[in-house]
Amino acid sequence: MRLYSCLLVLSLFTLPIPSGQGAVPTTTVRDELARYTLLRDRTILERPENLSILSIKAHISSGTKSLITEMSEATKEPNPIQKNLQVMALLNRYLNTERYLDLNASANIPLPYFRLREVQFLPHAFYTFNLGAQLSISNFGDVTNPRAQTYLKKEKAIGLSSEYRHEKYQGYFRLYQLTRSDVKSLLTYADIVENKSLIEFDSLNIEAQSYAVDLANTWNFKNKQLTAEVRELAPLPASVETHYGFRPLFHLNLRSNQTFWYYGGGLHYRRFYSLDNGLYAEAGITRHGTPRLDFSTRLSNESINLTPEITWGILHLRYGMRLQYRNPVDEMWVPATHFVILEFQYPG
Repeated sequence: MRLYSCLLVLSLFTLPIPSGQGAVPTTTVRDELARYTLLRDRTILERPENLSILSIKAHISSGTKSLITEMSEATKEPNPIQKNLQVMALLNRYLNTERYLDLNASANIPLPYFRLREVQFLPHAFYTFNLGAQLSISNFGDVTNPRAQTYLKKEKAIGLSSEYRHEKYQGYFRLYQLTRSDVKSLLTYADIVENKSLIEFDSLNIEAQSYAVDLANTWNFKNKQLTAEVRELAPLPASVETHYGFRPLFHLNLRSNQTFWYYGGGLHYRRFYSLDNGLYAEAGITRHGTPRLDFSTRLSNESINLTPEITWGILHLRYGMRLQYRNPVDEMWVPATHFVILEFQYPG
């Protein structure tokens, strides 16, 4: 029965989706913000939060560094004719492809722990800094004039958070100030020849501020866990408008935990993408001991994550890849994404 259920879930992921990849584009400009939002939410939810002293995370698509470096070198060509030829050749080489970048750093300062009846609280102050980018090069609507579309976002969060633990449940809550700035751009072939940069974080100079709340609770049922979570719930209006806005992320997860492995699945949603894009299945294995070794995988409706992990004392290191088994997506070829996560955890 379990095998039949697993096969049924996997079949849902491989069914064609009329509104997704493979469809003929209805507009000549793809919404990079929508694509970034989906990939960013998948990045956020790849693994449950760990309480750590310092956390550094980097996600980058294959070929991103090469694309930016080669384009920068081509635009520095002093000969105008050669410059035009090199820029056009590069745009054609990366035509109808996308790139994703996400850099994140966070720090936590522990505050005195306390207990209320049977619930233990572990409060701390935290600061998080994030830079993200989504880039695509396409010729939709005009095959003779390729162009680059980018979405850039910078955000900072500072506030108070607390985990809480009980025999039957556990979770966390956060209250923080969220500062966000973002920008969209569309560069034509002529714009790039005029030395306009593909990714320029200096343009993120208008900041919007708001106050947000994160809430999560996990219920324990024998060897199963059900988690309900909402992030970036901002009831107050922001100081200025941004493209990304302050829209909450909703997440549900059901997991079955065994001695050395687990399996489960979930669903997440935020405005800009549909519910089917938020479906996923997951599984993982653990080797207890010193060092502790883990391997996890997560399957969405277009990609699969493969992530080995090692925990040794307070050091936790993960390297993984997000591999596409469906390509193209929205008529764009999606390369693999590499990610590295380094955490220094609190003892105990």
